[in-house]
Amino acid sequence: RLVILDHGLGLFTMYFHLSDATVKQGDVVEKGSVIGTVGMTGRATGPHLHFGVRIRGARVSPYQFFNAAENPGLSKKKILQSAFGKNKKEF
Repeated sequence: RLVILDHGLGLFTMYFHLSDATVKQGDVVEKGSVIGTVGMTGRATGPHLHFGVRIRGARVSPYQFFNAAENPGLSKKKILQSAFGKNKKEF
């Protein structure tokens, strides 16, 4: 089971190996909402979560998003620019 959240501007976060998804397509999710419970689907040997980030279809390291949580001055636009280069104007 998985949940994919659309944050706008082409930014998607993905949560895999859930035992249960508590949201459905079209739900509006607020910060702090429970979207599912950690599971052990597939060939897992214990409960765990796979977390992924895509920007405009490209996989990117989630690391910069954890840094963004520690630095509230970062906007989605700045995060997208850091992922695709500072000269991108189409954001």
